[in-house]
Amino acid sequence: MVGKNRARRLADLVTGYSLGLHEGDIFLIEAEAGFDYHVRQLERSAKRRGAKVIHYAYDLKEKRKLIRACDDNELAKERDRLCSLANQATAFMWVDATKNPEYLRGVNQDNIARYEEEVEDPYVDIREKSNRWVGVAYPSEANAKRTGMSLRKYTDFLYSIILGVDYARLRKKMGQIKGRFDNAKDVHIFVPGQTDLHLSLEGRGGEICDGHFNLPDGEIEWGPVENSAEGFFYSPYSIIYDGNELGGIKVVLRRGQIVDFSAKKGRRLLEAIFNEENARFLGEFGIGCNDRIEQEEGDVIVLEKKKKSVHIAPGGAFIGQPLECGGGLNDSPVHLDLVCDLSKGGELYVDGQLVQKNGLWTFK
Repeated sequence: MVGKNRARRLADLVTGYSLGLHEGDIFLIEAEAGFDYHVRQLERSAKRRGAKVIHYAYDLKEKRKLIRACDDNELAKERDRLCSLANQATAFMWVDATKNPEYLRGVNQDNIARYEEEVEDPYVDIREKSNRWVGVAYPSEANAKRTGMSLRKYTDFLYSIILGVDYARLRKKMGQIKGRFDNAKDVHIFVPGQTDLHLSLEGRGGEICDGHFNLPDGEIEWGPVENSAEGFFYSPYSIIYDGNELGGIKVVLRRGQIVDFSAKKGRRLLEAIFNEENARFLGEFGIGCNDRIEQEEGDVIVLEKKKKSVHIAPGGAFIGQPLECGGGLNDSPVHLDLVCDLSKGGELYVDGQLVQKNGLWTFK
């Protein structure tokens, strides 16, 4: 009963707090086959609020087959199908969980990029223009395995970092942090022997992320000045990108551009990613603020919200958002979040002033 109650509470958080569904809304739920229980909870919660529900369900084997073949007619059919669904909807959410995170292992990267450009991007454009969308992490065996947890323990953890958050209190704290970084001429991220990076937020303001577009949540994001990053940044974490694993990534930047990089896992894929248009410039700088997240492994949607962490994202900024509210100018099909832990010797400076040491803020 406890598990069912948590699933219902999460569904109500999504349909109420995150999306504010009401009578007349058409709610599109996107989910991989196999997450039917959670989809039913979301559907019931949405209908209690008077919304109608439509589904975008997909099978990983069929999706892989479509991407491998990359047939013009089949891609066009899939694009038209998804866009037709999206054009009916007034609010969107997707179940950010999978039974097989590496389902695209071995698939040609060019095919993956083409599928994203021709099928997913038009669908996502419609979704994002609505400004009413949320991605929600759900428990799965595959994600639990990547964290080294049992499914039961991972389920408890995931619900705790979503349902256990006081979002009003978190937003207030993030507002204080945001005020320190907005319009900073120089942000310096330093971890001895790992990271030593400067970037500018001059003319840029942050966006507070408090559960309206992602769950779990708890980060502040900025679009850094595109030519400002200087130094190097290391992310020790293993992440899944386009269905393939990357890990232990180090990037070296000069005048805002990645000029060298390495990876302990997936270097060949990383090279293909960085060959995409404008993928070597940064689209995001973010600070994790969710103090319920302490574990060291997991999906990037969790890691980037982790307290005592920062992240950068080579690739696309949040184009269309105002520069004073998290937006940037770098336009790229790539957005690769790289997370750096500051809890062991890390330091953060704003215009030469120390504001965080060992993951602890130096101001109240």
